[in-house]
Amino acid sequence: MIFEFFNPESEQQAIEIRRVDKALLSPCFLSGLSTKSLYEIAKSDFLLTTDFPSLPMRLDGHDQYYDKERDFENYTEILEEEAGRVQFCGVVSQEESSRIFTATTESFNKMTNILWNHINKKVLELGLKAEYGELSKKFCLEIKEVEWIYENCLLTVIHNDFYFILKAIVFGGLSNSALALRILEAYETGGIPGGWVGPLPEDDGKPEDCLQLFHFGGTS
Repeated sequence: MIFEFFNPESEQQAIEIRRVDKALLSPCFLSGLSTKSLYEIAKSDFLLTTDFPSLPMRLDGHDQYYDKERDFENYTEILEEEAGRVQFCGVVSQEESSRIFTATTESFNKMTNILWNHINKKVLELGLKAEYGELSKKFCLEIKEVEWIYENCLLTVIHNDFYFILKAIVFGGLSNSALALRILEAYETGGIPGGWVGPLPEDDGKPEDCLQLFHFGGTS
């Protein structure tokens, strides 16, 4: 799926891109977004959250509506800073970074619509619309708010997460970005990242300790 758009420059890079494809094409992909998920969480070392109403602030908390009184940090800001580090201050030189950017720009441009359509199709296949009423009552939200979270906010976040993961792979590999690896592991469970709780990366916060998992399913 994604692999066909890239020309891996090493065996390890090929392995990692295929791992992304495997996560995207897994039957359990995004299944944890459903309250009726039939899939248990395969990886149980995540901090788990089912705080559905706070997902927009947890994952897309730009400054204009970010509440500093919350216990979670600004995931968007953390992701943007790591993306910059991976591309410009990672394991490759500035010259090599420029070469990789030029070599992969067309691949990313071609891939992005395919990725977006795949995520959108999966959300539709899950039949989440049928759960809007139940979630509205359970979390005291308007149905239009539930709809916006699923059909606008999360679609954008999920797409951006995979775009970031693939950037990390081509600019040095997952071994160079613990955050990209941990985000991919979250999606491999069938859930999605649930925000960052704990010290910021610059204060020695580690993705394996601080990145939460949002998943409505049970644990195995």
